[in-house]
Amino acid sequence: RRWRPINDSIRVEIANGDADVVPNHSSTRTTTTTQLNFIKYKDAEPTPPMIELTDEEDQALRNSIPAMEEAYGIGWFEESEPWDELKNQYPSLQSYSNEELRRVFIAQKPTVVELFTKTPLGPFLVLNGVAWLGGFSWCDTPFHGVDACLP
Repeated sequence: RRWRPINDSIRVEIANGDADVVPNHSSTRTTTTTQLNFIKYKDAEPTPPMIELTDEEDQALRNSIPAMEEAYGIGWFEESEPWDELKNQYPSLQSYSNEELRRVFIAQKPTVVELFTKTPLGPFLVLNGVAWLGGFSWCDTPFHGVDACLP
């Protein structure tokens, strides 16, 4: 059973392809049932399968992100003009539609290098590694817990 909030007082519960309007404070269906055909999940169009980019195409997409954000702003991937420019710069991407490239861009996961260079994880690990290699101990500070350090 899935449910979607409509507002603070009403939600739509969906079970077995039927949708029921239910007061938000109620945990069970009300006696008044409204069938909402436009919300049925089984009638929704399936999403097309995700395309697979080659390593070269994936790298081209990743390399273009800073330039596209600078030229078109943060939400650049929602418009078609940046994708057309990207396809002109990288001919290997011309065989894909703008929607396919947008879906792949949104689903892209960071690489290991990006994880350490573009997130706080990298500096955190470096600073902790330097402190650990330098022999720093939390017990040497006035903020340590009494039971946290060996005698």
